Amino acid sequence: MIRVRIESGSAIARAGLAAILADAHSIVMVPDAVPNDERAAGVDVVLIDGGVLEELGDSPFDDESEGTAVVVLMDRLDPAEARRLLLAGAHGVIDAAASPDAIIAAIHAAAAGLTVLSGAGLQTLEDERGAVARAANAVDGPAVTPRETEILRLLAEGLGNKTIARRLGISEHTVKAHVSSILVKLGAGSRAEAVALGARAGLILL
Repeated sequence: MIRVRIESGSAIARAGLAAILADAHSIVMVPDAVPNDERAAGVDVVLIDGGVLEELGDSPFDDESEGTAVVVLMDRLDPAEARRLLLAGAHGVIDAAASPDAIIAAIHAAAAGLTVLSGAGLQTLEDERGAVARAANAVDGPAVTPRETEILRLLAEGLGNKTIARRLGISEHTVKAHVSSILVKLGAGSRAEAVALGARAGLILL
């Protein structure tokens, strides 16, 4: 189980995130108040609403325990801001408007030690890492094609085959074929595992 604490200055935002995480059987919520002021004790991932970062000062993540991953939810994000937060100690920066499945996947990835990035403003970073991964695939095994990478990205958003087919303007049968190919090439036993392996290989950024 992954132990998660939410930090947010908005009661509404906190309640919304808590509702999302309550549906994830692999996640246990940890309350803000921890005995002896050890705020991060026993916490695997801290999910921080970007709105509270200003209150935390120049070193916003210093209070977190070693081994605790920090994921920041931001309303507006650009590559420079993402890099700044990662250098400051964050383990992930994701779009606050991300789907529940994407938020849960980001928590799992951060807990596994992966760097989590998302948002349209980070497309350049994704392209850079994707190029490196594709080069490695060309040497080590069957390369995941650009179309398969696109579908893998949509899988990470929690979309089903029908929705993916509609968004890409292709048939559902074609989507199923691509998903099967992705699973074989990544050695994954499920769509969720394919997303995790794709992120680990740098093919996508969560």
